[in-house]
This record gives sequence, structure tokens and C-alpha cells, in this order.
Amino acid sequence: MTTDINTNYAANSATNVQNEGSVNSQFGCSVQFMYAQLQMELASANKDKALEKIESIRIDQQTSANYTSTINAMRDLKGYDCEKYGDLPTSKSEIESELATAKAALADLKALEDTDSEYAKANKKNSDTWKTQDSSTNYWYENKYIKDASAFDPLRVGGKTDHNIGEIQSGIKALETRIAALENMQTIVTAQTATDPATNILSDCNITISGHFTDDNLDSWIASLEATQEEIGTDIQQEMVFIQDYMGQYNSYTQGASSAISEANDTLKTVARG
Repeated sequence: MTTDINTNYAANSATNVQNEGSVNSQFGCSVQFMYAQLQMELASANKDKALEKIESIRIDQQTSANYTSTINAMRDLKGYDCEKYGDLPTSKSEIESELATAKAALADLKALEDTDSEYAKANKKNSDTWKTQDSSTNYWYENKYIKDASAFDPLRVGGKTDHNIGEIQSGIKALETRIAALENMQTIVTAQTATDPATNILSDCNITISGHFTDDNLDSWIASLEATQEEIGTDIQQEMVFIQDYMGQYNSYTQGASSAISEANDTLKTVARG
């Protein structure tokens, strides 16, 4: 009887030891898996931070590109003679309105320049003069941004609706100059920061642009824009450093999670083999 009890006790003890080892092994696996989960969560957090910085860089790069377009437009305006071709509007709506009128007037003149075209023949007044459209004529004479002493004076030689080929070609040259300047001004006044589309680049740099300007004015505005653009470039470089750090942390945590999972799997295999 005692022998049976001892035998049963020994058997129970062996079973208990085996079960305890199984529990400890399972607990170890559980801890390893929890550690792996923590590592993955930390890896995910660093990945999200890196993606935020990447998006920030994308926005900053777009803003920098807008600055470049604005600076180039100002450089293209250098040499524009406000006294000769007239001050430029600085309102988006006024620029768009004048561009539409100016381009229509230019199309009218260019069609007349080809004296053999059906359009020119239909508008011929005599042997060497042609009639321009009233809208074109009104633009030359009545547009408030074109002064009396502008390059459009030659168009008045033959009267408001009677122009020779020299006057027409002079008008084409003047209109092309004016239109190019209007398009550059349009780029300047509509340039926005990518961070806040409602914020104009000029106001972001405390620049108040005028439609009557000199090359010195343009140089001053360009210098302000370049200074701010340089700051944006510095921010981009700093954000790239952060991204490298976040990605390094991401790789480290991912490797830690992988190692923990591998160790847990090894433990489970050992338990399974008994």
C-alpha cells in the first residue's frame, strides 16, 4: 500500500514537474510574443513619423518650386519699361481680364499681318491699310494701363481704324511685350505656399508688390524670396535627418520583433518535442 502511494506520488510529482515546465515554457513564449508585439508597435510608430516627415518634405519642396517660379517670373520682368508699356495690374481678376483682351487684339493684328489671308483681304481699306477690330482699337486707346506715350502711339498714325503694315507690326511687338509681362505678373500674384494654399508667397515674405516697378524693386523682392527659399531648403535637410533616424529605429525594432518571434517559435518546438 505504501509502495502504491509512493508510486502514485512519484508519478504525480513527475506529472507536476512536466506540467510546470510546460507552463513556464508557455509563459516564456507569451513574454517573447508580447515583447515582439511591443517591438512591432514601436516600429510602426517610427514608420508613421517617417511618413509624416516625408509628406512634410513633399509640401516644402512644392513650396520651394513655387518660390522658384515666382523668382523666375520677376527676373523675366526685369527690363520691362513701365513708362513705355504701362503699369501692370496686380489683381488676379484684372490681369485675367486684360490678358483675354490683349490676346484677342494680338490675334487680330497677327491675322492682318498676313496680308494675303482671307481675314486681311476682308478688312482691307485701301492699297496699304487695314481695318482693325473695334475691340483691339479700344484696347490700344482706352486701356487704363497703357499711357499716351506708350509704344502704341504708332497705331494712331492712320487713325483709330486705319493702319498700315508697319503700324500693325509695331502693335504686335508691343502687345507681345505687354502680354509676356502680364503673364509673369500673373505667376507672381497667384503663387501660393503648399503648406497653406490660402497664403500667398508675397505676403509670406512681407512683400507688397506694385504695378509700377523698377529693376531695383525686382532685385529687392527677389532677394527676399531667395532668403525665405533658403530657409525652406534648410528645413528640408533637417527633416531628411529625422527620416534617417526614424527609419533606423524602425529597422532596429523590426529586427527585434523578428528575433523575439523566432525565439518563441524555437521554445514552442522544444515543448512540442517534450
